[in-house]
Amino acid sequence: QDASSDLIQHIDSLELDPSQLQEVEERLQAIESLKRKYGGSIELVQNYIQESKIELEELSGIDISISNLEEEKTHLINRYQKLADELNSVRDKYSTKIATEIEDEMVQLNMPGAKFEVRMDQKFEKSSAIIFDGNPVRYGSKGYDQVEFFLSANPGEVPKPITKIASGGEVSRIMLGIKSVLKKYDPVETLIFDEIDSGISGQAAEKVSEALEKLSTDKQVICITHLPQIASRADHHLYIDKTMKEDKTSVNARYLNHEEKLTAIAKLFSGDTVTKEGITSAQQFMDQARG
Repeated sequence: QDASSDLIQHIDSLELDPSQLQEVEERLQAIESLKRKYGGSIELVQNYIQESKIELEELSGIDISISNLEEEKTHLINRYQKLADELNSVRDKYSTKIATEIEDEMVQLNMPGAKFEVRMDQKFEKSSAIIFDGNPVRYGSKGYDQVEFFLSANPGEVPKPITKIASGGEVSRIMLGIKSVLKKYDPVETLIFDEIDSGISGQAAEKVSEALEKLSTDKQVICITHLPQIASRADHHLYIDKTMKEDKTSVNARYLNHEEKLTAIAKLFSGDTVTKEGITSAQQFMDQARG
């Protein structure tokens, strides 16, 4: 009873501050709100606070990260600029030499009047960080030079981009000349030539066949041809023909043995009818090709 009496007297002696009571109630309400929002317990609320502190510390380092990235960007731009300038110098140094060698190769491919040019241009781009001759220019994985090959097939003609030359046969022979000159540096291992025999015969066909055979020592060369001079030099032959059946076209390819190869080349001389003379000529061409 004495203890109870003392406690009652102590409580009665306390002075309650209404504003302090309201503050405590508001704090309790805030705690309950946090518990509902972040998991239902004080422990989960404290975990969230800790995670938020860590995230805040990470965010405070963003300025430093951005600064580091800007430095790295500047370093990479400077390095790219240096490499692109070096690449431009090499291209400028060798473009004329390569053009001359390709023109010489054109002579061997029965295009003696051909004029070949390597042109380099740079495209202005205001927002670019790369500079050429004092101006910002467009750039990419191969530098800032826009390289294009121009050709005039005959004397007096204005050189045109190779991509705008109409004759498929001319384009094939030009590409044969280019590939022959650059074969040591070209990473492409298989080359396909279509219509390379278009518009040529006799000595010109023989020269083209020699160039193809020479190129095949370094590359795998696939050539679609109707000329015996070219076909006779091949190591392997596929015969391609079309057949019609029930209004449907089928394309068939057959690997030829020696006798079939001889017959196919003979047909290039005499047409569908195989003649004794055609067989003889085919054999002579094949013997000549084997040396």
